[in-house]
Amino acid sequence: MFVILLFVVKIDFFMVLTESTISLKTGDSAPEFNLKGIDDNMHSLNDYSKKGLLIIFMCNHCPYVKAKIDAIKEIHQKFQDEIVVVGINSNANHEKYPDDSFENMKNVAREKGME
Repeated sequence: MFVILLFVVKIDFFMVLTESTISLKTGDSAPEFNLKGIDDNMHSLNDYSKKGLLIIFMCNHCPYVKAKIDAIKEIHQKFQDEIVVVGINSNANHEKYPDDSFENMKNVAREKGME
């Protein structure tokens, strides 16, 4: 399996509520994760071991993410047989950025057709 990490259809979205203490270098394997998805189920890295994995660290208030939603959906549609696209909300500061709450991530995914 290969993993592509980007900073920035069924696209899975998860919430991250803690900061990672792991530092990765090029060529390192991705660490295991267990995160709650917008489908309210828990997901782990092993759930996606049969295909390539594109992980996009994103949040609703980010103008770059907003500008690239259609491109992300296009990548998913074009390569859905080869890769899984996973969006991980990298913002746990919901007081400062209420648009990035778990419920708002669900709403945006539904509005943008990414459920």
